[in-house]
Amino acid sequence: MRRTRLQGRSDRNSPEQARLITWTGAFLAATLCLAVWLAYEAVDSARSHRETAEAVVRDYVRVAAWTYRTRTARDVGGLLEGTFQQVPRLLFERQKLPELEVIRTDLAATVQELGCECPALEQPAVLLRLNLRLLEAEGSPRLSAPQLSRLADTLTAEPEIGIRPVRGLLVLPEGEVLLQRAVLGYELVSDSIGPVWAYVIGFDANEFGATFFGHWYRAYELVPGAISGDLPNDSLARVAVRSWTGAMLYQSAPPYRGGFSASDTMGPVHGRLVVEATIHPDAVSRLIIGGMPRSRLWLIVTLLSLTLAVGVVAQLQLRRERQLGRLRDAFVSGVSHGLRTPLAQIRMFAELQAEGKLRTEEERARAVSVINREAQRLTQLVENILLFSRLRYTGETSSVRKSIVVSELVAEVLEGFRSLASARQMTVTARIDPGLGILGDRDALHRVVLNLLDNAAKYGPAGQTIMVTAGRRGPRTWVAVEDEGPGIPAEDRERVWKAYLRLQRSVEAQVPGTGIGLAVVAHLVAAHGGQAWVEDSPGGGARFVIELPSTPDLNDELAPQAVAREASE
Repeated sequence: MRRTRLQGRSDRNSPEQARLITWTGAFLAATLCLAVWLAYEAVDSARSHRETAEAVVRDYVRVAAWTYRTRTARDVGGLLEGTFQQVPRLLFERQKLPELEVIRTDLAATVQELGCECPALEQPAVLLRLNLRLLEAEGSPRLSAPQLSRLADTLTAEPEIGIRPVRGLLVLPEGEVLLQRAVLGYELVSDSIGPVWAYVIGFDANEFGATFFGHWYRAYELVPGAISGDLPNDSLARVAVRSWTGAMLYQSAPPYRGGFSASDTMGPVHGRLVVEATIHPDAVSRLIIGGMPRSRLWLIVTLLSLTLAVGVVAQLQLRRERQLGRLRDAFVSGVSHGLRTPLAQIRMFAELQAEGKLRTEEERARAVSVINREAQRLTQLVENILLFSRLRYTGETSSVRKSIVVSELVAEVLEGFRSLASARQMTVTARIDPGLGILGDRDALHRVVLNLLDNAAKYGPAGQTIMVTAGRRGPRTWVAVEDEGPGIPAEDRERVWKAYLRLQRSVEAQVPGTGIGLAVVAHLVAAHGGQAWVEDSPGGGARFVIELPSTPDLNDELAPQAVAREASE
């Protein structure tokens, strides 16, 4: 009946534990969802911040490209206008064309007026006045008839992107006439039918780009100083100038890896040159206050991982608490059962004695024997519980260590165990090698051997023979207790030494026990610097072995001969 009430109490506690686990799980799930939502908000905010910063940098690089394109286009237009200014003026005033030397002089003067430190431009590689209809030319270099024809076609033909202007810049592709790669400035003179004359100045494309575009790259401020600070252009941005067909005329530096780029295109008069600007990756942090926002994805992933880990640990802890609750209930049930049985026996025989119902001397002697035996069992149970509690919280045994003769210790334990063994018609036999000694706490080791004997009696069959043996192995002494029970499965031989854990078969068979007897053995043996294990008994059953350091200077005269004593009813 008592067991039923305890089981019922355990069952009543189960819904409470289930509700606790459910609420805790819900709380952890809500916490994880909140962490995920916060992580999403953080990622979204960081993404928006980064997109805004990137948009600002793109605006800056577009400003740089536009600024450079605008200023260089103005200077290209100024170069052409200043060089060919005498052509329309003399035609209007004197109805004549200027000589080539006038064009050369105006070119040099225009370069000086523009402030360009470009001496190479003052002496063009090509200076021609070309009759487009007669295909005649004066100036340098001298061209063959096919070359003149191709040059005239190039100047008067409609380009792929629109009508060619009267004055402008033209980039000849590689392999064309005059130079392998040339930049031509030209002025066309037309009548009512079409172009008649053309003035042409030409430069090597590499030389023109390096001197003209390179000078203005160094001279112009690509981004306002209020934004770029004191950064020079070569640390701020890369500039490249290409023809509309893709031929490279100038680049201030090799292409960057990454970065933000923008391009802008000049008009037809300026040869439809394409300007491309790229912000230097190291300059981005100077253009954006606080620098470009860095990704916090790793930090967010770490936060989520930690949150998830906390949830998993909490669930595992709850599961462990539930298991410990079950073990606690089983322990209380086992202790209650262990106390109830001997108390019932003691109370019954005490009441019989008090009521005078034990009439014969034999009955009274038997009652005293039962009361003594059950009192021993109660004492052993209570001492095990108290000792285990002390070991669990302090880990200490008695500090008094003395030399102990193994045969005397075993004989003392068997003397007290006789009545418990006789109750189940068990026989206990001891075979101890002479001269064995160990150093330790006598009471503690007495408890170790007694717990092993009690375990053998509890789980072995009635009428079995329990064997206690001892011997020496090198500097250590071992003591073994063998029973004739069902033995311990190999997979459970480590678990049996843990507190509160009992084999499922023992629970199902309702074998009384608290699950701390062997745990006390393991604690005490470890405290003495020894070890304990279980193995198969040669005759079947289980063989529990403890091994302890031997006494180095045991007096052989104190060691009795081998003990062979039977404890029976």
